[in-house]
Amino acid sequence: MVAFIGQTSEMNRKKSAYWLQKINQEDGFSYLSALFSLFVFSIIMTLMIPYIGLLGEYIKMHPYEQYSTSQFLHLLQDELFNAVQIEADGHTLLIYTAAGSTIKYEQYNNMVRRQVNDTGHELMLMNVHSISFEKFASSINIQIQMKNGEQYERRLAVSVQPYP
Repeated sequence: MVAFIGQTSEMNRKKSAYWLQKINQEDGFSYLSALFSLFVFSIIMTLMIPYIGLLGEYIKMHPYEQYSTSQFLHLLQDELFNAVQIEADGHTLLIYTAAGSTIKYEQYNNMVRRQVNDTGHELMLMNVHSISFEKFASSINIQIQMKNGEQYERRLAVSVQPYP
């Protein structure tokens, strides 16, 4: 399409008239609807204040250490089921897998870390004062003392698999 000099200004007027019609339509938010939305939001936030206080009390009643220790022991139990050989040396637990890997759990500062083939630094449990591993014929006894004074003791079953 070829446009002449006079046609371009007429086309621009038609385009601007089109956009002015779009802007003047009442399809968008008005000032009144924005104020109403802000009013509803402020009422909801005012009603949420007591629940935030209850959430703080819930966190105090259910400490992080209890959940993290439970999760740590569960993950350790899964690894013990897949072990070929296990060695417990007081504060260090060595788990040998069928794939030839050596998994080591040990206390590192105030944390329990997991290493595979003496590489890596996977934190499994934090705020630990001390941890000890004791091996029995078909189980491992684990004693954990947290920095806040809580103590956990669990005996985990061992299912040592022979090499395939």
